[in-house]
Amino acid sequence: MKSKPPAPLPPSPSATATAFTPNPAAPPPPDALDAVDLRLLAQLQADAARSNLELAAAVHVSPATALRRVRRLRDAGYIERTVALLSPDKLGAGLTAVVEITLDRQGDELI
Repeated sequence: MKSKPPAPLPPSPSATATAFTPNPAAPPPPDALDAVDLRLLAQLQADAARSNLELAAAVHVSPATALRRVRRLRDAGYIERTVALLSPDKLGAGLTAVVEITLDRQGDELI
């Protein structure tokens, strides 16, 4: 009389293949930025108020390409916000600093 072969063991959880699903909300890695993206970011860093036509001409791409890439960079979080740098002189907002100095000893010979 022949004995039955033992039933196969179920695979261990560590041996089970699971499908990797990337997070669609995660931005692309930094190496995903190409030379055009880096030129666009540099131009926007210098002057974010320029028109799309000016921006496209500065980086040597079509206006449609510039617009599409800037939107992608903004959506991916590379561009967080656009701000205006105000002139403190024009606004009359000079710098006021309060400084406190503590000396171990005080005297003319130390100065």
